Parts: sequence; structure tokens; C-alpha cells
Amino acid sequence: MQGGLGVVQKGKEVFLFYRLSSKQDNSIYIAKSANGYSFKTTKQKAAIINQTGKPENIGNCSDFFFSRNENNEFVLSYKLLRGKKHYYHEAVSKTLFRWKVKKTSSITPEPEIIVPGYSSNAQKVKYSGRGSFYINFLKTISKKKGAWEKHPLPVLAPRIGRFDDSDLHIAAVFAVKKGILLSYFIKYERNERHRYAGGMALFDKKNPSKLVWRSPDPVWEDPEDWEEKRLSFLGSARIKKNLFLYWEAKNGEIFSIEWPYEEYLADLNKSKLIVHKLSRFGGNPIITPRPENLWESKATMNAAAIYENGRVHLLYRAIGETDISVIGYASSPDGLNFDKRSDTPIYVPREKFEGAAKNSYNYGLSPYISGGGGAGGCEDPRLTKIDNTLYMTYMAFDGYHGPRVAITSIKLKDFLNKQWKWEKPKILSRPGQTHKNWVLFPEKINGKYAILHSIAPHIAIDYVDSLDIEDFNIESRRLTHGDENSWDNIVRGAGAPPIKTKYGWLLFYHAMDKRDPDRYKIGAMILDYKNPKKILYRARLPVLEPDEKYENEGFKSGVVYACGATLIDDDLFVYYGGADTVTCVAMANLNEFLNRMVGKTKVKTRTINFLNN
Repeated sequence: MQGGLGVVQKGKEVFLFYRLSSKQDNSIYIAKSANGYSFKTTKQKAAIINQTGKPENIGNCSDFFFSRNENNEFVLSYKLLRGKKHYYHEAVSKTLFRWKVKKTSSITPEPEIIVPGYSSNAQKVKYSGRGSFYINFLKTISKKKGAWEKHPLPVLAPRIGRFDDSDLHIAAVFAVKKGILLSYFIKYERNERHRYAGGMALFDKKNPSKLVWRSPDPVWEDPEDWEEKRLSFLGSARIKKNLFLYWEAKNGEIFSIEWPYEEYLADLNKSKLIVHKLSRFGGNPIITPRPENLWESKATMNAAAIYENGRVHLLYRAIGETDISVIGYASSPDGLNFDKRSDTPIYVPREKFEGAAKNSYNYGLSPYISGGGGAGGCEDPRLTKIDNTLYMTYMAFDGYHGPRVAITSIKLKDFLNKQWKWEKPKILSRPGQTHKNWVLFPEKINGKYAILHSIAPHIAIDYVDSLDIEDFNIESRRLTHGDENSWDNIVRGAGAPPIKTKYGWLLFYHAMDKRDPDRYKIGAMILDYKNPKKILYRARLPVLEPDEKYENEGFKSGVVYACGATLIDDDLFVYYGGADTVTCVAMANLNEFLNRMVGKTKVKTRTINFLNN
């Protein structure tokens, strides 16, 4: 078994330095590759000669980092354990096989990379730093000597609330036609495991301290199947139009991430390289309150959605003069322009737990007020089609006690014929608990109906044999805390019912950021088909934020709240409430949206193969 020490490139070949697991063998072995992923072992070994003229004990060395200096020599920085103390050494080599130690320090050195083959105003340039990056220029003191001058301000630093809001680690720097390309990575924690994500920055070629562009979302993330591998970075290499980033797992396996940076730069030139968020419809809002209808004169929001018989059907929450939430109906042939709309509610409170009982409202004393109405009713519907039945989950609120989650159903034929023959509603959640945002999967999973009722800190799903039972009494822990370093550190709950895609179940959800308070945002994740408690992928940034006027002027400023999503061919339509007042829609091409989340179209990951000569 090999243990990787580091990677360095010389010409068109990539050299991988490694050691064997045998404690008796302190040699540095070398493997070479021309394609970046198939390495041939060589009979040559490398040695580090310390300042006493003796070979270094490799068993005491760690944290290898390869680079080059201003004289075009290879530079190796490493940590040496001597007694009980660590020292940091720097060795140089022209051949890669014999290294001579030149510097020793007790202070941890900053990683630094000179931009190869590039100069600015006849000066060499390097980027350095740990956490943040600084630019350095080589100032000439005499004809033979020079000194590096470090700019006092960082040229690249972590961004609060973005994917790279933790310490930055430099991976590679090189010159391209468009400027100086700097590749970096960050380490973060997600779902109780360490993950890695990569970013890219482009600096001006004439002024390399000027940032021209920076990736708003990760250009790569380590795949889920690297879970528990505990990776460490080995180095990078450029082969043709790809950048290879090499990693070692704790068990000695070596992996590469193959990133086609030329494709990204081409996309950047076409203005395609952006965060693939949902795009708002220019005609938003699509459903607004109608003053002439007393039942929907104040708010029409948070719509469930389903596409059937060539039309998108919406069931939206409506609030009128009584402050009681009821459900209205609208439909559209294209998902954007709703030419049919009911003049009366299609679903109203019928049970005590929905607020149908006389004198059940306790204005001003209710422990819960939602979306401008404290009088109760049926709030925030979600629609799920299973076979020939439509199921509607919604929040049932009697105007006084804490809200609960209920479910009802209607035959698809009756729904399409606007015969509103809803089944008697039933409560899903337990009494005495406040819940909302429960969704039903559109097909059985492992032979059972699946009800998703929480996403924080983990996905929580109950499986039931039937949806016709009288008492579900589902126990759910409604927690709100998420990853402190992520934008979704306050989790509100699930959005629309999951959509089945080629990668898994696409689930939208609502969350907030403590650093950007009082703003509901929409995120997205992909869950495993057979075990949807497992999150396969998650968008690192919100896919929709409350930035428009109609999302900030209403009953509650700064709210985008999705209860419905559907597909028309390959186009994704997400229906959401704006400012707890109106209904809006945002769209995306489904494949493009998923590929941005998954990263399948751009990045390859490989296990490195060793071939014996």
C-alpha cells in the first residue's frame, strides 16, 4: 500500500512521491504519469539531504508541499519531528531526485506558489497565504539579488455567507489567456462529515492584484462516495486543458479530481458561468388578491402545484376579510399565464382543528400567527399525485391552539372536472406540537407511503401502510438549527413535495441565515431514491432569495416560500409566495439545474492506478 507524500509536475509528466507502509523502509518512491491518472512506478528513489549532509529520516517527515522558486528550482516544504518538537524545512532540487535542505524554521511557513513563466512589469509574482491569499512581487535589489515584497492587503479572502466562508487553501496558480487563474479549496462540515469544495479566481494579467472574477458557487465538490476517507491534499498538475488535483485518503488510496478549467473559462466568456439559481418570471406576481372577493381580498400565496391534462393547476392559500385561510384554485396552459381562476374557495375549514367551530377564534391571544391571519383555517397546501388520487397535506390551524398538519384527498377525475369532493381530513401530527411543512412522496418507497416531516438536523420520514387510517399520530422533532457556517443555519422546513429526477429526489426547502436575519430563502437538495433520509447533494447557496419588490412588500417582508413545483417537459416550475401576500413562479431547465448541483458535466473523479514497470 502506498502513502502519498506529494505531487509535482515537470514538463508534460506528473511525478507522484510516495512511501511504502513498511516501517523499516524510509525511502521516497516515485511514480510517473503522462495522462494524470495512470502512474508507472520507477526504480529511482528520492532523498532529502539535511544540513548535516545525511539523508533525512522520512518517517519523521509530513505535510509535504511542492512548488518552484524564482530560479526555477523545485522547492519542497515539509514538517520534521525532532524529539518532541516540530521544525519546518525547505529543500530545493533541480532533478526531483536529490533534495538539499536550505532553510529551517520553527514557524509554520505559508504555502506559496509562483506564477510559472509569468512576470508583471519585469517582476516575478507569487500568491501566498493560509486562510486568505496575498500577492508578492520580486523586487530587484542588485543584479544578482532580489527580495519579495508582500502586499499588505489580501487579494482573496473568505466570503461570509457563501460556499467559501471558511479558510482558503491554495491549490494551483497559472497564467491563461484571460489572466492569472488561481484554484483554491475549502474544508467544511456538512451532515456530520468533512467535505471539500473548490473555487476559482481570475486576476487581471496586467495587474495581478486586481480580482477580475470569482466563482460564486463551487466549481467542484468531493463526491459523496468519498465519505469517511479523511482526505489530505497532495498537489496539482495541468495536463492539456484540465487541472488535476490529487488527494490521499487515510487508508493510503490516492484520488484525483479532474477539472476542465478551459470549459469554465469558455463559459465565463459567454456569461454562462453563474450560480444556477431559479429564474423569476418577468410577469410576477402571477396571482394577486382580488378586492371584490372577500375571501381572497388580502392575500393569495403559497400555492401547491400539479401538471395534468396539459395544464398547471394551483391550489393557493387565500386570506380575506375574516382572516380565515381557505384554498383557491387557478390553472394555466403554460405554467405562467393563469387564465382560469375560481370565484369561490375550493376548500374551506370543515373540522374543529381547521377552525370550523363557532367562537373558536381568539384574536390577539393566539400562540401562533401565520401569514397575516390569526383566525385559523387551512394554510400552505401541498399536492401529491399517487395513482389516480391527489393528496393534499396542509397546515390546519384552529386560531387558538398550535397548528397541526392534516391530510385530505380527492380523486383525480373529480379534481379535473372541478367537482370538489374532498375526503374527510385527518390529522398527521401529534396534539400539543407545532408543525408545518410536511410533504408526501409521489410514490411508495419500499412498498409504503412516505411522509417527510422534518429536515433538521436530519431528514425525518415516517412510512405507513395506508393513508386511510384514522390516527397517524406521527412524532416529529421540529428543530431549526443547521450548519453554523452555512447560509441555512436556521432551517424552516420542506417546500414542495419531492420530484423524482435522474439523480434522486429533488427537494426544495426553506431556511434563513443568522447573518442575514428575517429573510426566508429557498434551498435545494437531492435525496437517495431508496433511502431518502440520505442527502446525496445539496446546493451550496440559496436557489432563490427575496430580492424583488413583490417579495418584500406585503404582510411579511423578505419572504420567498415554495409549496409547489412541477415539470413541463424538461422545464422546472417552482411556485412560491412573495412577502406572504402574492403567488409567483421561478423556472429553470431541469437538467442544467441538476447538473449544477451534482457537478456531473464538468468534473471527473478517479482512483489513481499504479502500474509496475
